Amino acid sequence: MMFTMKYSHHPNRKTAFTKAVETSGRFHALIPKGKPWRNGFIERSNRTDNYELFHRF
Repeated sequence: MMFTMKYSHHPNRKTAFTKAVETSGRFHALIPKGKPWRNGFIERSNRTDNYELFHRF
């Protein structure tokens, strides 16, 4: 399975991050835009960070 730059005009080019991940024997997958329920842990973390860091009075 091959994952490339999300918005690249050259689908065969990979980001440095993706290359590093693949070198370690893993793969880099992206969650489809507009589907936060696919990764609730990260979405909850983002919500908590947003509330605690950016909405301080």
